[in-house]
Amino acid sequence: MNVFDTIAAVSTPRGKGGIAVIRISGPDAVAVGERVFTPKSGKRLGELEVGHTVWGDIYTAEGGIKRAIDDGMAVVFKAPRSFTGEDTVEISCHGGVLVTENVIRAVIAAGARAAFAGEFTRRAFISGRMSLSQAEDLGALLEAKTEGQLLLSRNGLEGHLTNAIGACYEEIKAILSSVYAKIDFPDEDLAEMSREEMI
Repeated sequence: MNVFDTIAAVSTPRGKGGIAVIRISGPDAVAVGERVFTPKSGKRLGELEVGHTVWGDIYTAEGGIKRAIDDGMAVVFKAPRSFTGEDTVEISCHGGVLVTENVIRAVIAAGARAAFAGEFTRRAFISGRMSLSQAEDLGALLEAKTEGQLLLSRNGLEGHLTNAIGACYEEIKAILSSVYAKIDFPDEDLAEMSREEMI
């Protein structure tokens, strides 16, 4: 798994639906997106305002012949302001099984590689967009079967656990620095806490 590749995957559940979302993320995400999506305005994806959804045509150039697959919507997110912390393009097409398969195949033929399971979340963690506990909570959110599980995972995603762990870490760090000061310089009063406070 190369974290510097541009990756793509269908982000919505497989099967027939109203829409399907194909996510492209990585250093060449916009270039790959431009090879398969042309806004109706005639502008290139890279020229569009970040975060604004545009309507356009989705193409494939497999076999050297450019042909339309579908029409749909696309939105560009620039690093670091995306889920993964990388440049990201999301293309929404009609949710038919064959249409979705053709769009993801076109995206891969345009220079992306198929993402591994969980790779978008892994990249979000690596780029610092979420903590490890938030990444785990995202998985729990997707698997939630009760309202309680949903609430717990949602709270985790909002950073409640990360903040609580951070507060504990700061307290432990303060205690340890006083312990080390007492050990290294026992005759000097360098510790911020007394021995009793440390205990």
